[in-house]
Amino acid sequence: MKDENVKILAVVGMSGSGKSTAIKYLEDKGIPSVYFGGVIYRAMEEAGVERTADGESEKVFRQEIREREGKDFVVLRVIKMVRDLIAAGQRRIVLDGLYSWTEYKMLKAEFPGEVMSTVAVVCEKDLRHRRVGERKDRAFDVEAINE
Repeated sequence: MKDENVKILAVVGMSGSGKSTAIKYLEDKGIPSVYFGGVIYRAMEEAGVERTADGESEKVFRQEIREREGKDFVVLRVIKMVRDLIAAGQRRIVLDGLYSWTEYKMLKAEFPGEVMSTVAVVCEKDLRHRRVGERKDRAFDVEAINE
């Protein structure tokens, strides 16, 4: 499949750096995003696994599904979702949640050259800690953030 005029932007950064704000800005401009974590959430839902407030069920499920389906489970699903968006006519796509070098290499192999770019969102450590500590849905203390 030819990726003519397709531009994919992978947004990376530490927890609390402002990735979600940057991605929301682009979504508000009409650019669809693919959330890596959403792949796990969807697979959990399909398997009938409840998400727990402490995130433990997600952690366990992620480990189990990667053992069963392969370590590249998430990125392979992301690639399919991106391909589906391209087939539907999208030419600008944002990736939210690229976490590993292996995922990056697989995406660059699938979308070579100028098709995919990466941008890192950064901010001061104290600001990141404050933001993460104030989250209503995914709050962590400083120790957990540093871990």
